[in-house]
Amino acid sequence: MSKTTRREALTLAAWAAAGRLPLLGASATPAGASPVQGWLAGAAPGEGSAPARTLRYAVLRWTETDPKTAVTKNAEIGRLELAMDRQGDQTRVRVVQTTKYSQPHNRIEAEILCRRDPLLSLQSWKLTSTIEQRADCRYEASGRVEGHEVRLSDGLSERSFPVDGPLVCPWTLPFSTSAHAELPERFALLDELLLYKPDQRLRREASVSLPYRDGERKMSCWSQRGTGVLPLHYFADDQGRCQLVTQSALAWALQEAE
Repeated sequence: MSKTTRREALTLAAWAAAGRLPLLGASATPAGASPVQGWLAGAAPGEGSAPARTLRYAVLRWTETDPKTAVTKNAEIGRLELAMDRQGDQTRVRVVQTTKYSQPHNRIEAEILCRRDPLLSLQSWKLTSTIEQRADCRYEASGRVEGHEVRLSDGLSERSFPVDGPLVCPWTLPFSTSAHAELPERFALLDELLLYKPDQRLRREASVSLPYRDGERKMSCWSQRGTGVLPLHYFADDQGRCQLVTQSALAWALQEAE
C-alpha cells in the first residue's frame, strides 16, 4: 500500500510534531482514522453483499488539515478493486488498481493464488504495471513460494530469499481482517508483490466508532506494525466488510461490496 518516500516520512513526522497532521486527532475520531476524519464526515460506509467476494475502494490521500478544527482534506487519487474466488483448497484474488499521484495514471493488475487459510497466505502470483501513454513503462513480474523460500522474476533478473511463517500481500488483507476472523499474530509481507518486509505483527484492538455523515458506525479494528512499514489500521463493520484501511497519508475507503 505504501508509496511514502523517506523524505515524505520525515516531512510527515515534522508536521505531526507541529500539530499539522492529526495522527492522534483533536476530536474523538479513533487514532487510526484521524487522517481521514474530514472525508468520513461527508461520506457513508460502503454498501453491498456480506460476506463479499468483490470489494471496490476509493484510494484517498491526505492533503491538509485545518489547524483550528483538525478536520482533514482528502483527495481521491485512484480506485482499487479486489475480487476473490474460492476454488477447492485455494483462493484466487484478482487486483486492479489505478492511481494518480501526479501525471500520469499508473495501472496495476495482478492475479494471486493463495492458500485457503485465514490469512490467505501466498502461493504464486503475476503482476503487470503500466503507465498511461507510455509504452516503454510496462513492467511484468511473477513469483511463487516453494517451501520456506520465495522466488521472484521480472524477465530481467531472478532472486530468491527465505521466508519465515505465512507470506501475505496488502491486497489480500482486507478479506482477512473481517469482523469475526481469528488471525495469526505474526506473518511476513510482500508489499505490491515485490518488496519483502518480514516480522509483521497483526493485533486485534478494541472496537471503535467511526463518525460517518449519517452518524457513528461501530467497527472492529486491527492494527499492523512491523519491519519497513508505517502503522496500518483495518476497520471492519459487523457484517465482515473491511470498510477502511489507513496508513499515514493514504487510505482505502470502501465504496461497494458484492
